Amino acid sequence: PICNGNLSEANLNTQPHSRLPMFASAFSFAVRALVVACRGSQQVFGIKALRLTGAVALGGCLLTGVPLAAQAPPPTWTWTHQTPTTSPGARSLAAMAYDASTGQVVLFGGYDGSAALGDTWIWDGTNWTQQFPATHPPARDAAAMAYNGTTGQVVLFGGYNGSAALGDTWAWDGTNWTQLFPLVRPFPKYNATMAYDAATGQMVLFGGNTGNAYELNEIWTFDGTTWTQQFPAVTPPLADQVAMAYDASHGQMVIFGGLYFGYINDTWTWDGSDYGSDWTPHFPSNSPAPRGSAAIAYDASAGQVVLFGGCCQSDHVTVYFNDTWTWDGTTWTQPNPPTSPTPRDRAAMAYRASSGQVVLFGGYGDSGFSNDTWTLQLGTPKSSQTITFNNPGAQNFGTSPTLTATATSGLTVTFSSSTTAVCTITPGGALTTVTPGTCTINANQAGNDAYQIGRAHV
Repeated sequence: PICNGNLSEANLNTQPHSRLPMFASAFSFAVRALVVACRGSQQVFGIKALRLTGAVALGGCLLTGVPLAAQAPPPTWTWTHQTPTTSPGARSLAAMAYDASTGQVVLFGGYDGSAALGDTWIWDGTNWTQQFPATHPPARDAAAMAYNGTTGQVVLFGGYNGSAALGDTWAWDGTNWTQLFPLVRPFPKYNATMAYDAATGQMVLFGGNTGNAYELNEIWTFDGTTWTQQFPAVTPPLADQVAMAYDASHGQMVIFGGLYFGYINDTWTWDGSDYGSDWTPHFPSNSPAPRGSAAIAYDASAGQVVLFGGCCQSDHVTVYFNDTWTWDGTTWTQPNPPTSPTPRDRAAMAYRASSGQVVLFGGYGDSGFSNDTWTLQLGTPKSSQTITFNNPGAQNFGTSPTLTATATSGLTVTFSSSTTAVCTITPGGALTTVTPGTCTINANQAGNDAYQIGRAHV
């Protein structure tokens, strides 16, 4: 419509409600935007939280409402208690990371109430399996561990062996642990936190404790060979028991909480594009309560950082938490899943990309040490699937058998070779031998909206 009068945003906002006559209508509208053409020009006004019935006459113009489309309720976060046939023993302070090279979650060490531990376990989405590598780090708890996407290895640093802080660096290749010997390395420490910065291809290590009640806010980066200390002018405070994850949606490290002359609930981010750049403090209107030793991971399927549990309200009041929070780059939101793990701190947590789930293991709470496994997922949890793939046994060189495998999901299985110098195979299973030797064939199912990825090999 054309207006003869002059209507501005200012006088629109200052009109008393008595100046807005309402006309009855069978439909209810929510005004999202108002376009007014006055003397041939257009002005756009955004109106929030104003519900109009039918049409409104204002200043000689006819304003009509825009019907809102029906909004589906947001998907819920769901915790699921897993029941594997075997599990690591009850413990807290274990180190855990997702190994993207194998699609498995790796767990090392921890503390069971009597001693530091030195065992290695992998989670395949259904069960825990203990590994017995030829070499492995000495027993420890409170180590920092993360997957290095540049080298394709899980990196472990530091920890506490029951009597002293440690400063060694180890790498897991899916089969064995190898100690690395960089010429420069961080001070021995435990309760530090580490994550992989995908934007720069570097591991980032923050904070920790030297074992002499000396809390740190040092920042180190690791390129797979060399540790380098970074010196930004502005950093989070000296603290240990800090939770840190890499927020891939925003290309930032996110830090929350920790112990610094009492428990804190600070939120900081660092983009790492220039390692001399400052950390940025955030002051969201909603935030988890102060705490240390919370579990944290970035959920790539949701594009959000997830934080769970932790302890305590103060140095003198022990309160374990079992609340779940998500960080979207601006604020913290508490989604309140219908079920949750029991309150605890010092649990291990990692995001398993192959199933689209966050995996939580162990920790310590009012009932002591635990060894339960939980998974968290946005929306309806996916079902696991099992691949049945029989070993065809020894084959004569020059033969070309066709292999078969089935998935409990009923979805099609595809094949690949891990030893292409010895044998090749088509996705449909036609095997060709190249040279005498040991042939390793993978049978994989990519999964879908209902099923997780399935893997098997012979």
